[in-house]
Amino acid sequence: MFGHSARVGSRHFSNTAASRWMRASLMLLMVAVSGRWTAAAAADICVANDSEFVIATINAQFAPTTIQLVRGTYHIDGTAFDDTLSTFPGFSLLGGYAPGCATRDIDPTNTTMHSASSFGLVADMTGDVTIEGIRFDGPGGALNLDWSDDDHDIPPAVQLNIRRNIFNGLQSGVYISWYANDSQALDVRIVNNLMHDNGDGSGSPCSGSNGGMLQLSTVEDSDATFTLINNTIVNNGLGGSVCFGFSGTLLAYNNILYGNTGPDFLTEAGTNALLIDNLFQTHTYHGLVTELGTLDTDPRLDGSFRPIESPPSPVINSGDNDVHGGLPSHDLDGGPRVIGSAVDRGAYESSIDDELLQTVSNANDSGAGSLRAAIASANANGSGLINFDMGTGCGPHVITLNTALPALTAGAIINGYSQTGSSQNDLDVGDDATLCVILEAGNSSVTTGLQVAANAGDSTAVSIKGIAFSGFSDAAIDLQGGSTHFVAGDHFGGEVGGHSLLPNGVDIRLGIAAH
Repeated sequence: MFGHSARVGSRHFSNTAASRWMRASLMLLMVAVSGRWTAAAAADICVANDSEFVIATINAQFAPTTIQLVRGTYHIDGTAFDDTLSTFPGFSLLGGYAPGCATRDIDPTNTTMHSASSFGLVADMTGDVTIEGIRFDGPGGALNLDWSDDDHDIPPAVQLNIRRNIFNGLQSGVYISWYANDSQALDVRIVNNLMHDNGDGSGSPCSGSNGGMLQLSTVEDSDATFTLINNTIVNNGLGGSVCFGFSGTLLAYNNILYGNTGPDFLTEAGTNALLIDNLFQTHTYHGLVTELGTLDTDPRLDGSFRPIESPPSPVINSGDNDVHGGLPSHDLDGGPRVIGSAVDRGAYESSIDDELLQTVSNANDSGAGSLRAAIASANANGSGLINFDMGTGCGPHVITLNTALPALTAGAIINGYSQTGSSQNDLDVGDDATLCVILEAGNSSVTTGLQVAANAGDSTAVSIKGIAFSGFSDAAIDLQGGSTHFVAGDHFGGEVGGHSLLPNGVDIRLGIAAH
């Protein structure tokens, strides 16, 4: 069981005497001439360095404050956010501003919040909070936000938004505690965040100060709603990933929780949870939990935690578009949030539009279901994902061309490994791949296999995987234009599946207009 007393009791007060003295001196600047404290008016404060950040956090104790962070690195230690005695009526902490704060680029890689204290940003709250566009790192903790009506007056409705942030390399996670009375409501939205590689794996599963990357807890019979949308929470060693305790309502859509120490998702008794189209490797459910569309497979993310596009990750175009409060318009790195028929699961959106999926269903030279028709459709629609499903079994299936295929003028993924029976090479030395699709020239007039047109722009990127080529006297793969092409796992010469491959004039050619 995790809860309020364990969390608050573990808070760490790391201010030095010098920083206390500095902050106390700055507070004196807010005293009115009459000698009484005067509440500061709500304000937007542009912050460009640690000294300005300290002053902004002091101001935030007296009035709702929007702290606009100029791109750079800031330290929580020594500010009012590093103080268990500080109370805030509400604040917004927003990263990504240009000098002077006239413009903003919401990208958590350009604004860093560094913490050495055990709980990071600590705040006893009475009002609304928004945290957006920040990367939290350091040997300390992330966020520790607490609303308790035992000590402070809380308005009837409070909102908390944590969106488009990255949490990495921290020793404790994000803790949100709501202990107001029945007449007060909390609405929490945690959207498009990446939490990865935090903690050392020594924490107890979702318990106390070092358990769980994201702990959400409420008092019994509270009116609190926690909504988790499109977060990626992976490889954390904090004894658990997401932990929800006591009462209130939890709604989780399109999240990826994978590879964490302890359960990826845990709910306590008394929980009321609705879980739709998430990916949890492991989970422990107590209370009333309803889930639909849960996956437990490897999400297949790349080194930047984005979904691998070829062969496509299972999280691509597999989420739920109809979420409580609506989907955001952008993903974590600022791209469109929905590409294709359905949103991707996790914090990042791939470029694959499954509405443009083309399936090669036969080995015919032309007509419906042919490779020629699939390439023509990709060109017409501006992109395409071309898969192969030419009957059951590997074959190999030989597509014999009587005339040259149209050159590609749009980005496309041509994935021969999608044919049933295919498999990629799994050897460090040697080749044990199984290829099932062969593209072959049917006569001497067909001199080129797959070609990217010379006039294709730099936005045209083509991936060609898992295909064998035979008998093209000019070039089997001819990349005349476009950029960032990917050619891997293809076969030239020799034989595939007992079918001899005729030599090509050039196997792969890179044209002068290609980059």
